Amino acid sequence: MYLSAIKDLYNNEIVAYHVSRRNDLKLVIDTVKKAKKKRNVKGVLLHSDQGFQYTSRQYNNLIKKY
Repeated sequence: MYLSAIKDLYNNEIVAYHVSRRNDLKLVIDTVKKAKKKRNVKGVLLHSDQGFQYTSRQYNNLIKKY
């Protein structure tokens, strides 16, 4: 099982998380979409480990859209 989480570094709150059997792009995209539903994400800075999911065109297009 793989866990993808987005943490607010201001108050250490987990804003969104998603669990999957695969560590793939869908896991990361689903997590970002959950975070978007929960909060106003305009002007947010996301930090990642720069794995293949985070350098994909689909992920970067979604982040620019949000």
